[in-house]
Amino acid sequence: MPMSSTQQHWLPHSETLFLVYTRRDVGNVNVPRWRAPLFMAQVDPENLRLSRETEQIVLPLVGDGVNVPDDVAYSGNSHPMSASPEESWVTDGEMIPKRGYRGDLLLSLIRWSKPNQLVRR
Repeated sequence: MPMSSTQQHWLPHSETLFLVYTRRDVGNVNVPRWRAPLFMAQVDPENLRLSRETEQIVLPLVGDGVNVPDDVAYSGNSHPMSASPEESWVTDGEMIPKRGYRGDLLLSLIRWSKPNQLVRR
């Protein structure tokens, strides 16, 4: 899957490696640098590319990124981290530049089906 974004961060798991990122999508074409939604996908270890089949939205685009992009909060100021072997978090300090730079601090919980052996209790 091709990437054209500067907003990306690694999320390691003992089973595999994930990337949290922003990218161009049909719903965000007019959002500067496609800064929403925030995606996550598994890295294919054989070809070192993202696996589109594993892609999920970690934090959604809220608003209309095609017709009213000035009201869309930008994502990408994110930080993925392991909270426990069973759970990782992705935090994001969103902002809406055209609306006085207001925004919220968001948290997305990722619950693993297999414990992350890289994290100690």
